[in-house]
Amino acid sequence: MMFSGNNKSQIDYFLIKANDRRMCKDCKVIPSECLGTQYRLLIMDLVFKSFRVKKRRVGDARIRWWDINKEKAAKLSEKIKREGSWKLIEDADAMWERMAQCIRRSAKELLGVSK
Repeated sequence: MMFSGNNKSQIDYFLIKANDRRMCKDCKVIPSECLGTQYRLLIMDLVFKSFRVKKRRVGDARIRWWDINKEKAAKLSEKIKREGSWKLIEDADAMWERMAQCIRRSAKELLGVSK
């Protein structure tokens, strides 16, 4: 309570940034706890959220597929046809893996990689 002449008034403030106001869930003043003539105990329930910081992936080389055009697509197609062995001797999984490795290797050589 604050006395100003014959009037009583109570002023309680807690300074907080406007962005952080949503953290305040409940706020109250306990009038019986007197810390001084003009001060009262202010109790606030605040909720703090922890944020996960994304770890940046360093060193992952990526094939520059966005750099492909008609000329490079034709060269890539010819290179894959020359280097790839497309025989149906093995099972489908092994053949698929061999074809994918051939395509990736050819694309890395022709298109390049970026980090």
